[in-house]
Amino acid sequence: MAGLRLDCYPLFADPPLIVPGASERDWMDGTPDRFAYRCTPLSIANASGWELINPVDLTASWNGGAGLEDIVVRADDGSVPAYASSHFGSGILTFQTGYLFRTDPDWVIWCRGSPNRMKAGIAPLDGIVETNWAPFTFTMNWRFLQPGSVRFAAGEPFCFLSLWPSVALEDVTPRLRPLASDPDLEREYASWRDSRLTFNRKLAQQDPEAQAQKWQRFYLQGQSPTGRLRATDDHRIKRRLAAPERDARFGDLAPQGVSYVHGQAGDHGTAQADGVGLDETAVFKAVAAQTAGDEATEMNETAQSAVALMDGTRSMGDIIDTLLDEFDVERATLAADLLQLAADLLARHAITRVG
Repeated sequence: MAGLRLDCYPLFADPPLIVPGASERDWMDGTPDRFAYRCTPLSIANASGWELINPVDLTASWNGGAGLEDIVVRADDGSVPAYASSHFGSGILTFQTGYLFRTDPDWVIWCRGSPNRMKAGIAPLDGIVETNWAPFTFTMNWRFLQPGSVRFAAGEPFCFLSLWPSVALEDVTPRLRPLASDPDLEREYASWRDSRLTFNRKLAQQDPEAQAQKWQRFYLQGQSPTGRLRATDDHRIKRRLAAPERDARFGDLAPQGVSYVHGQAGDHGTAQADGVGLDETAVFKAVAAQTAGDEATEMNETAQSAVALMDGTRSMGDIIDTLLDEFDVERATLAADLLQLAADLLARHAITRVG
């Protein structure tokens, strides 16, 4: 049977590496006798998706303010990475994924931080994206927990992608039932509970047999203590997903000359040149101020402008002028849409950040 679809369309010549999630974690390795790996659900969760790998060493610093300018991102060489920025404000650090993703009709992507991989001072934000239809990119976002600096090392995953059924969860109705209503299950639970209590008591008493066994392996073995309940063929004690296959036309599909890391112009010299040194925070504020009290835009014009910028027929300066001066706004609620457009255009073309 054919597997589910996960098509990854690179938007840059050097997109971030996509690798299957690994079961291992440094903190799990550091537990006595690596006991954390005795919890099969932990290691299975760790490997149930694909990681996007951070390409360079960088440090993000937040001063506690709500503005876009209150987060500063710098690579170790002093440059400003094109793919990581202050995009939304409010202490949120944003990573561009570098890809457009597509999934099967009934499946979406759960975008999150790598499971059971903790990071001091910052927390990953989860998002479920309808990649079964939307021709849009999405970002991976992290929120600072307090003012300070956080380092993302080269080779460290900054995003974790899992497939998720789009609507099946909505058909689930949890039921609260007395355990006695299922006598067989109640007996199996009681057998496990009593076995567990006895085993833990023997461990506390330093019973040699229990100490040699170290832990009970019923879940690992996929059966209950009585052996009457057994796991189905879906039972897993390890998981290793497939690495992405490289399409034969991969080199032709990724835009050439635009660097995911550095944002160098290459074939998009006009758009890049007009954007160099542009203060994106000022642009965001100007767009918001222009549109907040107005009344909306023909969004097809916006889309056409985005396409024109992508293919190099219009410059960044021209697009910004359009955003500020030419739109006939109809609804104030689309102010956020225009603000997001400006942010996406700047991020997509890796404009040099200021401040």
